Amino acid sequence: MEEDTKKCFRCRFLDRYYIKGEKRYMRTAFGWCCKKRAEVGIREGCERFAFRLPRANGNRRLYCYLSDILTELHELRCYFEEEAAGDEEENV
Repeated sequence: MEEDTKKCFRCRFLDRYYIKGEKRYMRTAFGWCCKKRAEVGIREGCERFAFRLPRANGNRRLYCYLSDILTELHELRCYFEEEAAGDEEENV
């Protein structure tokens, strides 16, 4: 059972290959091992195996990006409102 969990598809050093499909990228059964510096199959294993770290929740990053975009839009709106007010004063 121990060997079964130490396959390359669970290793942090594997960069899996993808093939472009019609609608999305498809995973292949091969990848590049950074430690071996060679192509490997995802069902292989080796003595340099290290578990992949869990991914961080991407929602927090998304909220930060959206907040930055909304802030920039607000600043642009304020700038254009000031420009419009300045043009109205010149026309009077």
